[in-house]
Amino acid sequence: MCDMAFNDTEVAGDLYHAVLDLLRQLTDFLQSLSIERTDVYTSTAKSVPKSTIGKHVRHVLDHFRILLTEVSNQAGPVQRLEVMQGKRSPSSTSNGNAVTEVENQAITLNYDSRKRDPDVEEDVAAALLAIERIRQSLLRTAASRLPLDTPIALYATIASKNGADVPLASTLGREIWFVCHHAIHHAALIRAICVEFDIPVSDEFGVAPSTVKHHLEKLYSNRRDGSDSSR
Repeated sequence: MCDMAFNDTEVAGDLYHAVLDLLRQLTDFLQSLSIERTDVYTSTAKSVPKSTIGKHVRHVLDHFRILLTEVSNQAGPVQRLEVMQGKRSPSSTSNGNAVTEVENQAITLNYDSRKRDPDVEEDVAAALLAIERIRQSLLRTAASRLPLDTPIALYATIASKNGADVPLASTLGREIWFVCHHAIHHAALIRAICVEFDIPVSDEFGVAPSTVKHHLEKLYSNRRDGSDSSR
């Protein structure tokens, strides 16, 4: 259990900063790849069967694009409805105090219903352009100060037998972190492909914040134990 108190605005700032940092890592990686080994972008890997770096990049960017597009298209009506019902003042910038009825006011979202962009999958330049568009969209969302607890009705295909989309209640903050964590997972797979093709990547690429935190805590613990044993 975490006993730390967090300010809603600080949490929003940390969250958006994390996404921007991830997009920066992906941009730096692709720019380096475009200079050194463009051909590897579409080369099929053996370590991660039937996949390419381009396919992973496209898949990651699809999720960012869908989330930010739906938020942009639907957030205005949701906010106006909340104000009309007296649940938030028109000038409110709170990131955690709204009480809403998810089924009536939620932003609807479905990652499984997406149009795949073959250009992003096959061309590094197209991928870099897509990342910049996502970055600009993210900055607009952050500037809007839309509360992180804004409800989202997520529809997902969880069983292939009947194909029905199951509704799940979520929030804007939760979905922003989901697409970020999802991207880190695929960056780790890209990293494995890069090892196969002998492509250098930065130490931070494809590594989750929790993993970095664990390594730092372990390093600190080892140093402390070593210091104690020398006394």
